[in-house]
Amino acid sequence: MKKYIFFFITVLILVFLSACIQQEINSLSLPEKNKIIKAYYITENGYKSTTDKENINNLLFELSLVNIKSFDSLQDTPRVDEYSEINFELSTGTSSNKVFVYKTQEGFFVEQPYNGIFTIDEIQYQSIVAIFDD
Repeated sequence: MKKYIFFFITVLILVFLSACIQQEINSLSLPEKNKIIKAYYITENGYKSTTDKENINNLLFELSLVNIKSFDSLQDTPRVDEYSEINFELSTGTSSNKVFVYKTQEGFFVEQPYNGIFTIDEIQYQSIVAIFDD
């Protein structure tokens, strides 16, 4: 009988611990690479854009690495004072797959409305921003 109780308690502890340390893995919803003709980087000071395929590929690569969902996104724009928006123009029209990038005291984030708020590191943040500095 003691073996069953020990086994049951051990299983409960393992389930509890795995639930506590599990990070939700998701990804951004991004348009197909071959349909993108222009990417826009929009800030409160204006916008920059790129039609360079290498820059667009680099942007998609950086955004495809974003997969650790930290929070849910329940609004159309981030709830922070300063953010930048990334939009895509497709061969079929404007994409609805916009994302926002921003930094706060808590860290660096990519947010996609109603999909999630994803944590990124500073290097990823700088890489995304640098794509539009050419």
